[in-house]
Amino acid sequence: MLKKIINLPDGEGCIRFFSHIINSQNKWMARILWHKNAPGMSWWDPVYRLNELEASGMTVCRRGSTFLEIKVRSKFFSEVEFIGYGGG
Repeated sequence: MLKKIINLPDGEGCIRFFSHIINSQNKWMARILWHKNAPGMSWWDPVYRLNELEASGMTVCRRGSTFLEIKVRSKFFSEVEFIGYGGG
């Protein structure tokens, strides 16, 4: 899929949206883990270069998978608190 982006009429826009997905996953994980920098993290920046998208996407997916793997089944369905829009 990433190889196709370069040939699209709005390849730069696609890169920006793909970057947004990566940044959103990073921000949500930081919020769930109560990382102190979570409120200041951007949903849209940085915009990655095309050659960085695959590695960055895989890293964030692995981070999410690892988080889910360490949850015991009974806690998997429990309510999770996270840092909200107001910082708390």
